[in-house]
Amino acid sequence: MKNKLGIIFYRILSRAYFYLPFLLIILYSKGYSIIGIELLMSCYGIGTFVSSTFIKRYISNIPSKRLLILSEVVKLIGLGLLSLSDSTILIVIAQLCLGASYSIGAGEDTNLIQYFLDSEATDFQNRTNGYMFISLLFSGIIGGTLYKLNPNYPIYATIIATIINTILLSLLVPLDYKKEQREFRNTTKYHLTNFEKYWVGHYVFLRGIILGLFTGFLPFYFFTDLHISTQYFVLILASYTLMGNISSKFFVNKNRYFSSVLLFPSLLLFLTNNIICICLGMVLLGLSSGITRPQTIKMLKESNSKLSFVLKIAEVYYACFNIIFLMLGGLLYLNFNFEGVICMSLIALAIYCIFSFIILKGEKNEN
Repeated sequence: MKNKLGIIFYRILSRAYFYLPFLLIILYSKGYSIIGIELLMSCYGIGTFVSSTFIKRYISNIPSKRLLILSEVVKLIGLGLLSLSDSTILIVIAQLCLGASYSIGAGEDTNLIQYFLDSEATDFQNRTNGYMFISLLFSGIIGGTLYKLNPNYPIYATIIATIINTILLSLLVPLDYKKEQREFRNTTKYHLTNFEKYWVGHYVFLRGIILGLFTGFLPFYFFTDLHISTQYFVLILASYTLMGNISSKFFVNKNRYFSSVLLFPSLLLFLTNNIICICLGMVLLGLSSGITRPQTIKMLKESNSKLSFVLKIAEVYYACFNIIFLMLGGLLYLNFNFEGVICMSLIALAIYCIFSFIILKGEKNEN
């Protein structure tokens, strides 16, 4: 029971990003242009890529609990630098630390769930995915109130949540032994099956488009182009997180195309510049987001894939996609406004559909 409680607290508090919806606006208030902002945001992806590719392979045998604690400590360093400095260099280092933190902890909570819960793992995974979206919802609402008082307060609140998370993780979650990870490290050559390639692509493209828009462009668009007040801004973002919670609970068993089918009209609705259509677009974006990661994990687990290893590959590709998406999107925003970013997202979605068609055709031949 204690380990369940510890994992639940971790999943809730690690997603308590009070500052994240306002990071773009904080950077904008410091005088950075859209290009400068997206370059700084892409440093997060660079930190994730470098950590996943060159660092995590050397620490992969460390128990998941210790990796999660290390992840939270690195996050604290990044948040501290972000809150205390107006220096571009220190903001870059902060973003690199935050990206590395994500990489170090990515998938480790899933490993703990698999390790301690076994037969209950899938149900617990899906249920706690919903808790993560609720955490994003309430931290966004609270962050909006804090932001109006002082732009740094949401960062301070995230620091407090991270400290509490680290303490609870240390006290409540037992130490695990990562035998499975040790076997993966000894695997010198692992060729993904077409089934695994499909789900890696599904994870990279859909999650990359959704989170790239949500964290890298939509807040800036709402504040600077549509001039939406903080209260309405928080309510619009709340529709995303609320729908993500519902989707992660009830739609995980939908077919593999469900997420992309929801994403396409969502992107089209963002082109309208109509506030009601944009709210509906956020609802569909949240539904699409909520299903993507848990469905990927579920399908890989049911196919007896080497889950941790395949997810690690997916995270590396996701980091690369994120870097390109933000940098290219910043250039398009500068020259073609927000519509340019949406057109880029639609093209990326079309590439994903072509990729899916080719891989699924190969999967049928493989069977």
